[in-house]
Amino acid sequence: MKKGLLAFSLAALLGTSFIAGNQTEAASAIGPGGTSTIDYLSGSDKIYWSVKPNTSWPYQFQGYVTFGYGASGSVPVASLGVGLRGGLVDARGSGFCSATLNGTAYALDGSTFTVLPRVTTYYTR
Repeated sequence: MKKGLLAFSLAALLGTSFIAGNQTEAASAIGPGGTSTIDYLSGSDKIYWSVKPNTSWPYQFQGYVTFGYGASGSVPVASLGVGLRGGLVDARGSGFCSATLNGTAYALDGSTFTVLPRVTTYYTR
């Protein structure tokens, strides 16, 4: 069985963007196992998450968006298909908050691709 990393590592490229006046920080991590992204969409008060494992096989992603700082709890997220997959969850909390994407993609060929910690967006509500 093959294993890959779908997220943050020291060699990963971590991108950050700021949305004016809202201290919002989007996180994207590109590693040998693929790409993962999480972002706060202030206009809709939603958290957008996505994964794209480095596989051409169909896969199922199962994970959580976990909230911190001025927010608490976690929301299960899942998707299946090929290529880029993602979704939206309601933002939580008040004041300065964070949302972190965790989970694993399971490809049809038996490969697994895990999102490692620190794929996190910070936001103010």
